[in-house]
Amino acid sequence: MNSACDIDVKSAAENAQRNAEEPPMSDAGDTVGRGAVMWFNPKFGIGYVRPDSGGPNLFVSAQDLVEGCRRLVRGRRVDYAIARTAHRARAIAVREIQ
Repeated sequence: MNSACDIDVKSAAENAQRNAEEPPMSDAGDTVGRGAVMWFNPKFGIGYVRPDSGGPNLFVSAQDLVEGCRRLVRGRRVDYAIARTAHRARAIAVREIQ
């Protein structure tokens, strides 16, 4: 997997939010954070990211990965925007960083 998934995070966050399955409760890209992949199941395309800032782990789905990134690997560092939905906060516009 290419670790350099270069894309404008805010633009990707806006695109991902428009495609999100859950209705938004706030604008995409309100918060940008960094963290580590806790786990990601490529078969189901879902996983969780542990934020560096603490707080609850963030759900992530394959549709929330930036273009060019197909899956995440446990322990790898990522940055992301946060979308708040009716059910939870989730990581969107997720890309691997070095």
